[in-house]
Amino acid sequence: MAPPQPVMPYAPHHLRAALFALGCRLNQAELGHLAEQLRGAGFVIVPWGEPADLLIFNSCTVTAAAARKTRNLVHRARREHPNAFLVLTGCDATLATNAWAEDGVADLVVPNPDKHHWLDRLPDRLRLLPRAPTPRAQPTTHNYQPATPPSSDFTLPDFSLPLGKTRANLKIQEGCSCGCAYCIIPQTRGGPRSREFADALREVRELIEHGVKEIILTGINLGLYESGGRRLPEFLDALTDIPGEFRVRLSSLEPGPWLPAAVERLARRPDRFCPHLHLPIQYAEDRILAAMRRTYTFAEFATAVTDAVRRVPGLSLGTDVIAGFPGETDEIFAACLANLGTLPLAYLHAFHFSARDGTVAASMPAHPPSNVVKPRVAALEALSRICSDRYVTSLIGQTVTVLTEAPLPGGGWRGTSEQFLEVHVPDAPAATGHNQFLRARITAPADLRRALAAAGRV
Repeated sequence: MAPPQPVMPYAPHHLRAALFALGCRLNQAELGHLAEQLRGAGFVIVPWGEPADLLIFNSCTVTAAAARKTRNLVHRARREHPNAFLVLTGCDATLATNAWAEDGVADLVVPNPDKHHWLDRLPDRLRLLPRAPTPRAQPTTHNYQPATPPSSDFTLPDFSLPLGKTRANLKIQEGCSCGCAYCIIPQTRGGPRSREFADALREVRELIEHGVKEIILTGINLGLYESGGRRLPEFLDALTDIPGEFRVRLSSLEPGPWLPAAVERLARRPDRFCPHLHLPIQYAEDRILAAMRRTYTFAEFATAVTDAVRRVPGLSLGTDVIAGFPGETDEIFAACLANLGTLPLAYLHAFHFSARDGTVAASMPAHPPSNVVKPRVAALEALSRICSDRYVTSLIGQTVTVLTEAPLPGGGWRGTSEQFLEVHVPDAPAATGHNQFLRARITAPADLRRALAAAGRV
């Protein structure tokens, strides 16, 4: 365990901070680190929406809808907390730094490269002085110049402890250089870089010592992880050597040459790694895949995931699909939908294409209109429901391990299984508590990505 960090003489104990993350698991992981920094500075962390002296909003801009939601939520936070000091960080703060400066709603805008190095920019009243009825600080973003993202390995302070102390997102990778035609992420998070091997393992150990029982490996492109010549498979191997009652889940993993080695680890150590992979195909037809600048054909993707399902018993396989990409026609979408129906999917996430300024796709011709794309998204969502029901039905009678997260209103517990299912166990033993592994037998599908289970008859 790392030596304790010195407490910074910034805030008296009664100052309150609330944090909110919009978007991906990486944003959530980063928010946990920010919370630990604030605790070290003397702040009390309170739930978002409660009165607070300091508000931290970790923003998203992966789609136009996410950017609009960021703007709406930030303005709402300002209306509800007019005297709080509001810090905006994350991808939308990085992409639209000047626009946020002109807006003036945030007191401080911190683009991604400096996300963990801004505490010294808080005003005096949030350092050494008690809360005072002084006017809100003027926006300090106008002269801010975003830093260049580092190209080498990085470390992170403290650890990202989730509020529920059950499932923690572990950031081990940042950035991407794949150049997909639709993606704005390289502009908001920079090129690929990885967390130092030892530092990532240090956080794993600290999280386990604090009671976390599921570690979710998180990054923009996990397959690009490399630290000191060690890549993702070696990091997975190192996780098997750490003692303790915990399991490891991979978050979204891009298809690529690293996939077979990751699958081999999942198959070899089911006691440590969850049988769950989320592999974003983005589309299931070769003409659109090529236009998207993806690096595989549908047949190659299908071969890879079929092999993964064959090698990992009960593998829960999820994917992402974008409807409405430029050039998509009725015929192409029909082929995509048919191809997806042949894959051994447990679920899929459907997205309406969102043109982002600065991406290749934004300037492509033949954008399908929204009234055409919406029914296509609905068709993808309907297929996801079919896949989910089929997958959960295939598990009926099988025993799963549920990590308990909350009591059910009528008794029993709900939690998350190793297959990434929300499982309800109404007859959980009376002694069952929060953050425990509970063995239960699947009895029926409940809803999308949910299942009913029985305990005590395993």
